Amino acid sequence: MKKLLTLFLSALLLFSLVSCSHRHTVESWSLNQHMHWHVCTECEKKTDSTPHEFRSNGICIVCNASVEQNSNGSYTVTVYDSNGKIRLKEYVFDADGNILNETVFQSDSASDGFINF
Repeated sequence: MKKLLTLFLSALLLFSLVSCSHRHTVESWSLNQHMHWHVCTECEKKTDSTPHEFRSNGICIVCNASVEQNSNGSYTVTVYDSNGKIRLKEYVFDADGNILNETVFQSDSASDGFINF
């Protein structure tokens, strides 16, 4: 019984050390060619990570991005407005998901000067 209690308390301590003690605050989607996720603005923990799920028009139903593989093995990821009509940003990623290039097409009056998507 004592071993079981020690094991339980050790697991509880470990859980409390690796988990956050606050509610995550997120602003916009982060993404690459395979998935999208949120990053907490306080602790920078990656949350809500899921693969892209595309509509019939090729745009992700969650983050409004389309993904195209280029002939050199890189990927072009284009982020659209909620209607899927206006390009907001375009990224080029290498095969490992590292950003090679970023282009911003639209801006608004957000505090950082760019549209959060």
